[in-house]
Amino acid sequence: MVATTPLSMKSISFLVHNSTEQQNDLQIQEQANEDIIYRYPVLRGVATKEQVESATMDELRLYMQMAKMVDDIDNDKEVYSIRRGLSDEKR
Repeated sequence: MVATTPLSMKSISFLVHNSTEQQNDLQIQEQANEDIIYRYPVLRGVATKEQVESATMDELRLYMQMAKMVDDIDNDKEVYSIRRGLSDEKR
């Protein structure tokens, strides 16, 4: 006689596994959100890691604002490029 796991037990272990994965994903997302004030200015190129690590909270806020401005400029360039491409297609 071969012992088999009932279907319901397989489903439960699958759900537990997915639940654990989702919990880990949420923890990673929360950690990333907490660290964004330190990482985002570096990722956008407005400050170095060293500058961010030694910055005051006011300086961090300034770096964040500058990073957002860089994003706005990049978004404007992208929109302009898309519009330009669309107008070229009409010709």
